Amino acid sequence: AHKSGIYSLAIHPILKLLVSGSEDKSIKIYDYSEPKMPSKINHLQNIHSNIVWALAVDPYNNILISGSIDKSIKIFDITDPKNPVELSHIKDAHKSGIYSIAIDYYAD
Repeated sequence: AHKSGIYSLAIHPILKLLVSGSEDKSIKIYDYSEPKMPSKINHLQNIHSNIVWALAVDPYNNILISGSIDKSIKIFDITDPKNPVELSHIKDAHKSGIYSIAIDYYAD
């Protein structure tokens, strides 16, 4: 697991991924196709400069969004979870930390 507390979790139901965000500023991606024995696929270290407090997954577009107390939002393409691609980094997205993220799957 992480070196510090886990503050956020998200699930990609199609790719069978569990994503965790932590106080250690990192994101870990696990394969949970074997629920009793999830295996770590990737450890994205120091993704933010503070706690990763919020995560959301768009399973239809293979997008992972992370938010942090550092006031930033990052967007990743996780089509290949072993090699996520950072698509965007929005610094100072708010005046204070990002504590939740939601995705509207039904938006046009």
